[in-house]
Amino acid sequence: MNYIKSPKTLFLLLLLLVALASIPFVYSYTTQAFASGSAQCGKETIYGGNIVSIERPVVKLHNPKEGQSDNVSMVVTVDNSTHIYRQQGNSCREVMFSDLKVGQSLKVFSRYDMIIAIYPVPITASAIVIVG
Repeated sequence: MNYIKSPKTLFLLLLLLVALASIPFVYSYTTQAFASGSAQCGKETIYGGNIVSIERPVVKLHNPKEGQSDNVSMVVTVDNSTHIYRQQGNSCREVMFSDLKVGQSLKVFSRYDMIIAIYPVPITASAIVIVG
């Protein structure tokens, strides 16, 4: 037990206790920052478009840059871990799946890296941002 009385050991033990005690605070802070959606709403993505149809858990989108207004260009799968945000100006807040409506414009962030080889593009969404 004499080695615990050493100032170096006591300092390291105290430092370790402070670090362990701060973990819940750091986790809480970072979780709240992500949940606010401000990180997602500010990001750009190549995936997006206007909602053509909604049949839980699938949202079909049309990219207006592709011409015809009724053409489905993207099939987005939403699951329990998908975050959905509504962007209004500079603010961004998390919303529910039920807030999605036909005609809304979305930005979609894919959970997986993709090579677009299938049309319409199938995406499992990690986050969706309702724009406008």
